Amino acid sequence: MRLEPGLKNVNALSKCADNVAIWFLQNGLKLNPSKTESIIFGTAQRLKAVPLLKPTLECLGVPITFADSIHILGVTLDNTLTLNKHVSNIVSSCNYHIRALRHIRSSLTHDAAVAIACSLVNTRLDYCNSLLSSTSLQNVDRLQRVQNNLARAVFDLKRYDSVRHHIRALHWLPVKERITYKMAVITYLALNTGKPSYLSNWLVKKSSDRSLRSNAKCLLQIPFCSIKTADPAFKFSAPKVWNSLSDHTKSAVSLEIFKSRLKTELFTRSG
Repeated sequence: MRLEPGLKNVNALSKCADNVAIWFLQNGLKLNPSKTESIIFGTAQRLKAVPLLKPTLECLGVPITFADSIHILGVTLDNTLTLNKHVSNIVSSCNYHIRALRHIRSSLTHDAAVAIACSLVNTRLDYCNSLLSSTSLQNVDRLQRVQNNLARAVFDLKRYDSVRHHIRALHWLPVKERITYKMAVITYLALNTGKPSYLSNWLVKKSSDRSLRSNAKCLLQIPFCSIKTADPAFKFSAPKVWNSLSDHTKSAVSLEIFKSRLKTELFTRSG
């Protein structure tokens, strides 16, 4: 009986999809149901109940099956939001370009190799990487190995040569710190400009009726998260990242100063 609300939700979603399709037609557009994807997000335990439900989502009478993952705006979302498949896609794409860079490295200057590495690989590591703020350490390690191999390709090093010093020489933040950097910049903009409102509305400054030393610091309230799959959401991850920064960095009066201080702090953290 507990599964009945799920069926009702699927029926309501089908009606919503029909209304969207009708709106498209009224405005000279066409929604192609055969190219439409759907997915159910949840914990692994909850997803086990989905086959028992056998939900059928329809759009204009065309059945739309539920997929285990969907690809949207360059990001692959799996049904448990682990982002494992997304990371696998990034690793595969980056390794392809790293192999290509190695083939032509002898014909390039150092500066040209750095430019190609940043434009073809680092951009892929950075794209939507704020979504990875709560991903597993295994995924972060996989991406870090990609960056290490990229540095080896730039400096034309052997497979097992240490690259820690070379990455610092390139002024590249490690992958974990790059994720923190992106989340911190988005949070700074949301706090200081109020835009976009759908993000800034989630940020609440921490305050207390008592006179505490922490009141002088710009700390954010961390909401209680009861569902593990929701932990990567901005409302939960942004306050954690922001509160971990030093007061010196958070007190920056402009975005450029904030980025400079933030990068320095994160470089110091990474050792």
